[in-house]
Parts: sequence; structure tokens; C-alpha cells
Amino acid sequence: MGRPILSSGPNINWVVPNVPDAMSARELCADLVANCFEAGVRSLDACFMSAPHCTTSQPWTEPAPCCADDCFVAYANQRKAGTDPFTAYLRVLYEPPICMPGVDLMLQGGAP
Repeated sequence: MGRPILSSGPNINWVVPNVPDAMSARELCADLVANCFEAGVRSLDACFMSAPHCTTSQPWTEPAPCCADDCFVAYANQRKAGTDPFTAYLRVLYEPPICMPGVDLMLQGGAP
């Protein structure tokens, strides 16, 4: 996995270093789901529930992108409560309490 390009042009190419932390792990989980979704082909529900599960409590140390078990539980609970798929996806990954370990702590200024 490379580094994201922020800006490019004939004489410029900015990149952001890929830092292995809770926030980057959360973004990789979100990317797994979002990049799987294709309207009329693969639903957001199917993509979220088929994402790889993390095997540790520190997803940023995993060898490949994954989603924490809490994300699957939180997403399923949101859907059972009648929340639409897109809103459920956003809530579990971007609204506290965030399902990926360490993200809430980082947002409060700490480090996991």
C-alpha cells in the first residue's frame, strides 16, 4: 500500500506518510467497505459484513486492513434499529463511540 497523493503536477508531488495508528486502521476499515460497495451489484450491508475481521486489539499492527469485531456488532445493531446502511456506516466508524480500538482515545489527544 502506497502513500496517498495530496497534490500533483508537473513539478510537485506531495504525499502523506502512512502512520500505523488507530486512525489509519479505522480509515483502512472504512476503505474496505466503501471500495467494495457498488450500487446494484454489492450492497453496503454485504460489504460491511464481509470485511475481514481483525485478529488483535491493535488493528494498526495487523498485516492487512481489517475491521474490529465491535464494528460488525455496532453496524448490525444500527441496521436492526432501522438506520439506513450509509448512516449506519458513518455512525459506527466516525461518531463516538467509534468501533475501532484506540480511535476515541486519539481523538481526545491520547495515544493507544
